[in-house]
Amino acid sequence: MIDTDALGPFEDTTTGLRGQLYLKGRIRGGALLTLRYGSDRDADERLFRDIRADQYYPVYGDSSERGFDAQSSSNLFVKVERGASYMLYGDLAIEPADPAFALGGYRGLTTGAKVHHEGERVKLSVFAARTDQQSREVEFAGRGVSGPYDVNLTDYREGSELVEILVRDEDSGEVLSTRKLRRLTDYVLDYFLNTIIFDVPVAQQDDEGNPVSVRISYQVEGRTAEKYWLYGGQVVADVNERLKVGLRSVQSDGRRGTAERFGVTSAFVEARITPRDTVVVEVAQSDDAAGNKGEAVRIAAEHVSENARVHLEASHASEFFDIQNAPTRKGTGQARLSYEYRLSERRTVSGNAEYVIDSLSGREYLAAEVALRRVIDETLIRVDGLRYSRELRDVSGEPTEWALLHGVEWRPIADGNLELDLQFELPVHETEFNVGSLLIGADYRLNERMHVVGLVELSFGPEGSRVDRADIGMTYRITDWLDARSGIVTGEAATRQLKQGFDADFSLNERISWRFGLEHSFDMGAGGDGLTSLSLGGKWESEDGLWIAEGTLDQTWEDDGYTGFSDVGIAGALSPEVTFLARSRYAYDARGAGPSQRRHRMRVGASYRAIDDSRLKVLAWYENRMEGQSFTTSDHLWSVAGTYDVNSDFYVNAKYAGQRASYNVPGSLRAKSLMQLVQAGLTWELLADRFHATLNGFHMWDSDGYSSQAVGLEAGFVLADGAMISVGYNHAKDALPFDQEQFQEGLFLRLRLKLDETLWGLLDRFLGG
Repeated sequence: MIDTDALGPFEDTTTGLRGQLYLKGRIRGGALLTLRYGSDRDADERLFRDIRADQYYPVYGDSSERGFDAQSSSNLFVKVERGASYMLYGDLAIEPADPAFALGGYRGLTTGAKVHHEGERVKLSVFAARTDQQSREVEFAGRGVSGPYDVNLTDYREGSELVEILVRDEDSGEVLSTRKLRRLTDYVLDYFLNTIIFDVPVAQQDDEGNPVSVRISYQVEGRTAEKYWLYGGQVVADVNERLKVGLRSVQSDGRRGTAERFGVTSAFVEARITPRDTVVVEVAQSDDAAGNKGEAVRIAAEHVSENARVHLEASHASEFFDIQNAPTRKGTGQARLSYEYRLSERRTVSGNAEYVIDSLSGREYLAAEVALRRVIDETLIRVDGLRYSRELRDVSGEPTEWALLHGVEWRPIADGNLELDLQFELPVHETEFNVGSLLIGADYRLNERMHVVGLVELSFGPEGSRVDRADIGMTYRITDWLDARSGIVTGEAATRQLKQGFDADFSLNERISWRFGLEHSFDMGAGGDGLTSLSLGGKWESEDGLWIAEGTLDQTWEDDGYTGFSDVGIAGALSPEVTFLARSRYAYDARGAGPSQRRHRMRVGASYRAIDDSRLKVLAWYENRMEGQSFTTSDHLWSVAGTYDVNSDFYVNAKYAGQRASYNVPGSLRAKSLMQLVQAGLTWELLADRFHATLNGFHMWDSDGYSSQAVGLEAGFVLADGAMISVGYNHAKDALPFDQEQFQEGLFLRLRLKLDETLWGLLDRFLGG
């Protein structure tokens, strides 16, 4: 299972069974098999994990920025697919199979086994996982830069994260849009310790001034918790063309009283009464960490025709019903109705109503609204309506409210680029609680490049009038590649927000491009400097396509300091035989009263392989890591390794690697250490390539005088095409306590399989009986 041509084969031998395997291809019956196994997944337990980075070094693939085709947080990933059906062991998403699972719409991630069957009328899936994982979710605001953004990744479970960019309404906080990101393509996780870095800057706000944030959901290993079962299943069946039913259950039997103890079961029936009418009924039951059971029910009906649309939804949840992502809150009953009917081409009547009763807070509320929309002519639209609201339990002392609604949308013929919107709400009975409001909005396109919007909201009543909100904003295209925006928002409590931004995306030609971003947000009433972010980036590709380079420079200025970040990388072919890669990322954080934080990581590497004579292969790399704040740590790592085929039956390999580490507390403590390793090996193939023998030796020593030596001998025999079995023996001298992580002393047995058509033939014969 371990390639004998690897640059460090002796170092790849470890205690117990070890191997790495990746397969993907068609097997008997047209099924697609994906298989990955890696027995040594926990790299943090290996002393020379950094020195051994040549196996995944950036010349062949960055070790900290790898992709995931067969994604699994465990050692094993297996997936067998036939059409839309599959069997899977690995990382899996726990998601509802149908939108009708609303009350029972629990979502999550885990590593386990799953079977999914999809037929013409039935979709069935079941899963199970034995885990100690715990869920964690963080959300932070975009700062107009790529990063690094701090994230607590303690005990983070590799590959378990879900990263999303959110845009929230600046008033209500409601999520307006969600965009899921892909690892390595859109972001790098834990490049610096406990951080995330994005490929492009995360804006402070969108073009309309709504705040942008990042939400990360991930799993952490519960090292102090007991393992528990997380399991469930769901089935959705089309009984006929008009009737669909579904059943879903997710159970987690974690320790009682913890967040890992819960359960949810839901079922729905969806009936299409006519081509225009649909009814959905869903019931659900939940179990919380304390063992309390909660129930909920939801009924939704919808009618859609050429001239009318009606939607009714009612739900009720008991006081102990508490399920993630459920559309109703515990202890709450609610009903919503929306209606729209087109009377003619120029007239439309609409209405909506809402009833809410909250048994936990004691609130009971009813509101309704009806309106008539009339198109007067091509320039004028008028809206008239009536609004009713009442606190049925009168917990706040507010009486019933009746209000007349009047609105006008006007677009003058003389200037088709201007739109005016006027909304007027007048209370029927004016009291200290019933206040009127006036909203004036304007949207004006000065030309193709400039767009101005404005909004003023006023309220008036017995206590006088006031401006609740005043917004004015402008977007303008300075050139074809440069856009700008600016706006001022005035809200309650005399808050005034100034928001400005510039964005540029310019391609000089097909090989050179650059981008520029500048954002500034400032609370004019709070004082301070606000947040200003600057981002510069560029990409270059050589004319022959053999070289690429990219760079990013980010800077922020904030009330409590400033931050900086740079990312520069280049890769290419020095010659047909030599490839080269270098990358440097540097982050500086001078916010707050404490010492500034500096983080730097640089990698340089090259590989050599002759075109005419491929017998010699060499890989060399160097890496520097530095982190400094109240103290400074610095690591220098390097490795030079190669293999040489003396002839078709005789191979040699050698490697030299080292790590120099330093720790410095100014005026207090200074420590340094140096660890080095040399290794060499020989391989003979005899008896028409049926027998081989390998001899390996290595020497490891450090600056404190500790050292370790080992010699290993291995003999192998080819059983059949693509299969070899071998036996070996390792002997160590002056072994250090950690050496068991590097090799197994004593006798070992190893099996190798060649991953080609021969193996697929064996699998076909095995699976086909």
